[in-house]
Amino acid sequence: MPQPCLSFLEQCIYSLIDIGQLERSQTVLIHAASGGVGIAAIQICQMLGATIYATVGSDEKAEHLMKTYTIPREHIFNSRDSSFLPGVMKATNGRGVDIVLNSLSGELFRASCECVTDCGKLIDLTKKDRPRGAQPAMLLRSNAVYAAVDLTDYVRLRPEKCKQLLQRILGLYTQGYICPVRPVQTFAADSVVGCLRYMQSGRHVGKLRISFNSPGKQLEPSFPQESMTFRSDATYLLVGGLGGLGKGIARWMAEHNVKNLMFLSRSAGATVPNQELFCELESQGCSVTVVQGNICNVTDVETAISSAPMPLKGIINLSMVLEDKSLLQMSLDEWNTATGPKVQGTWNLHKVSAGLDLDFFMLLSSMCGILGMPGQASYASANTFMDSFVQYRHSLGLLASVIDLGAVDGIGHVADNPQVLERSKWMKHLIMSQEELFSTENVIDQSTGQNQLSHFVAAVAAEPSNLTEPSAGEFISKQIAHYVFDLMLKPVDDDSEIDLSRSLSDVGVDSLAAVEVRSWLKSTIGLDISVLEIMSLASFVALGDLALRGLRQRFASKE
Repeated sequence: MPQPCLSFLEQCIYSLIDIGQLERSQTVLIHAASGGVGIAAIQICQMLGATIYATVGSDEKAEHLMKTYTIPREHIFNSRDSSFLPGVMKATNGRGVDIVLNSLSGELFRASCECVTDCGKLIDLTKKDRPRGAQPAMLLRSNAVYAAVDLTDYVRLRPEKCKQLLQRILGLYTQGYICPVRPVQTFAADSVVGCLRYMQSGRHVGKLRISFNSPGKQLEPSFPQESMTFRSDATYLLVGGLGGLGKGIARWMAEHNVKNLMFLSRSAGATVPNQELFCELESQGCSVTVVQGNICNVTDVETAISSAPMPLKGIINLSMVLEDKSLLQMSLDEWNTATGPKVQGTWNLHKVSAGLDLDFFMLLSSMCGILGMPGQASYASANTFMDSFVQYRHSLGLLASVIDLGAVDGIGHVADNPQVLERSKWMKHLIMSQEELFSTENVIDQSTGQNQLSHFVAAVAAEPSNLTEPSAGEFISKQIAHYVFDLMLKPVDDDSEIDLSRSLSDVGVDSLAAVEVRSWLKSTIGLDISVLEIMSLASFVALGDLALRGLRQRFASKE
């Protein structure tokens, strides 16, 4: 039995038998039933004698389930819209099903919840846009259960249980109750791009496999892309950049063509190690400007930005102050000391840099804001502010990015406090290396405004009359189309190759990909649109016109 099949079957046995407690004659709705997980789930259900209802994305996939697994056509529904809900309810005489094996999100997740009968179970296999808190339970009927399954976490947290699970699978396979997932379509290793595009299109049934055994074919090595370079005729401001992490970033920036670095620091870099850093940077041809001041003081921030020897093109806020203490024991002054540099400081940078043509505005946050740490409520709060502030700048059409860092080995706070590293390892946190940290240059790249639609929105924020230009709608439609084609791994360089009269579903966008499009539209232009609306629009032109109307409404008060 090929090893890759085990992941599908492990997930389905754990989900349906261990979590779902599936019994003979119970009913199960399997979403995306023609894929690897879906086919494995069908085998488990048929082994136990359960009644199967399924959703698929095309008539061809429905035909495959009918011929291969003898599932009645009236038990097979469409997975690309919510029509499966009335179909399931009709087929079950309004009762619903005992178990839904869910892989859908957004509005289709809600429809899946409504398919679950009383005392039933919704087993959620999705990882993206997974609902949080009490929301799923509120959508279910009386005594129904919501369970989120992530086999990757389960393997890490319960390795012995996974070993037992694998042994059960091998036993069932040996006895002939289950078999490898089929069909399997094989691609040569030099066709991996075509394989991924085919998978993204959602047309495949079963599994796709990459073979490295194709005779006579030699793979070309993939070399790292050229590292990004900064502008030599610009100034870049580092706030809190004289700590261990900031020094590492400053050296990295100097290696990447930065010729003017500015530091805003309360100590003005007066210590010997800081002076040694400045000499090192200057020996690389990077001029250093140090401004003494406090980021929480808006006057000091104004002084720093006005002192830039060359036009200011980038800002990185690395400031960090720790006041580790129980929230009940913390004074207001201690709270403000810890949160001020990240909260008030970030606001000051935003306010004073308004109107500047920045290439990037980057905030260094922490995973502490997501995971939480004992005694670090103030620090966690400041970091979640940074995460949210980036969304706020995006809503204004301004550039911004944030990195939620974990522990970085050998640099910064972790290097100065070895106990922090030991605690992170004990808590099973992943430790980032310096090389991995500096590979995040792509985050700066994404913040530089190479996305033309972001530039357009920023220009509209300053001059809303741009939205009345006859070409505005077509421009927005083309930018949306470019994003969609990139998302579907079908990048298009020439605008003339894009047919704006096509719908998103025509180019392979399904409900899952539409979630990505929805998220991108919301973060890029502030358009809040549902997945169903996106899928129902007739063309890129229609989506572009909808986005244009949204922008006009958003900026109407500024005209």
